[in-house]
Amino acid sequence: MQYSMYETIINNSQFPMNALIISLDSVTWHWHNEYELIGILSGSMTAKVLSNEYVLKEGDMLLVNPREVHSLQNNGGECLCMILQLSEELFRFADTAEDEKEIHFYFDTTQEEEPDCGFALFYYRMARILYETLRADKVSVFRVRAQVCSLIADLLEFSVYDKRLKNRGDRDQQDMLIRLIGYLENHLMNEDILSDACLKFGISRKTFDRIVDGILGISAKDLLDNLRVEKAKGLLKYTTKSTGYIMDVCGYFSENTFYRSFKKSTGLTPKEYREQIQMNNERDELKGYLDYETPKVVSLLKDRIEEWENQTCR
Repeated sequence: MQYSMYETIINNSQFPMNALIISLDSVTWHWHNEYELIGILSGSMTAKVLSNEYVLKEGDMLLVNPREVHSLQNNGGECLCMILQLSEELFRFADTAEDEKEIHFYFDTTQEEEPDCGFALFYYRMARILYETLRADKVSVFRVRAQVCSLIADLLEFSVYDKRLKNRGDRDQQDMLIRLIGYLENHLMNEDILSDACLKFGISRKTFDRIVDGILGISAKDLLDNLRVEKAKGLLKYTTKSTGYIMDVCGYFSENTFYRSFKKSTGLTPKEYREQIQMNNERDELKGYLDYETPKVVSLLKDRIEEWENQTCR
């Protein structure tokens, strides 16, 4: 898998946690060994986790468990996301008998019952962690660690979770899916790519479809279409390559198929998508933006922190 969408802001070997803010466009199917907590600062996005789909807006949060294959998609306009990636080590109890178990959280502001402490407490913790991360002064690292420990304690005390025995069979299925996705990403130009992948990994096409459908709830063909469109979007956004070139390297052997698939996914033709990206880039350059404007993000975080602290002081 490719992890180019991730920017590590904190990665301390003595405290295994990454904290970042991204201006989200889209992140195709991927996975990691960390818990990932996502909070929306502004805008709206759709998260697909395995076969489930969640629409998140400002103030919403979602926790993705380790090794759950997921994707993220902007729903239009700017979407600023807070993201914490927390190592499983941070959730281990002192009891060594627990080593063969893993904690699986059910934490989603759009569908789950609100915990007794309220979702706002977790949103405040995230905002505080990101705010201290951006400050990055001599003492902020200690404040970050304190807030992360408080966040984990709150998750364990107030949210719904279960402890599961580590299932090697389920993990083998997900590992196979990840290897299949990686192969597809690197061989999109191949006309018989699905058959080639089956030969490469020694599985039948029926097994391929069963693995993809069982984990993601979509067909292998839909997965391939998704990966091709995502690569095309990246080339349209970050290069000046011609549409014909992009069509070829993404594995489209018919112009009509390329345009139909791209418009079905984005609502735009490739030309319209590139023009929209260029217009947004020109507007952002005038405003002084890069991926996002740091003073704007700091202001948003301070507003969220002050809202919580003002409420709790009443």
